[in-house]
Amino acid sequence: MKTSLSQALQELRRKALQAALRNLNLHIFRSKATDKELLEYVADYLGVQPGVIRCWLRHEGVPREHVPDMLKLLNKHSVWSRHQIHPTRAIAANYLGGQL
Repeated sequence: MKTSLSQALQELRRKALQAALRNLNLHIFRSKATDKELLEYVADYLGVQPGVIRCWLRHEGVPREHVPDMLKLLNKHSVWSRHQIHPTRAIAANYLGGQL
């Protein structure tokens, strides 16, 4: 089955959030945090409930309105850019082989 652009975009954004959480676990908790601890830490920083972050992991990644704060958190420990945490349609098209 062929992946649509919107499906690829969702997948990339979910994977970006997973990578961001792994990065935070590594740099803040030395890879020793449980999923619960990590989600609580990020949720507290962003001012949302941990269950919201869990939903983002299953659906569309970090919503646009939370991207600036997520980048602030990530950039305290390593260098991240907007396109890494919230890939664009153009990035998803390239992921699919250049079809827009």
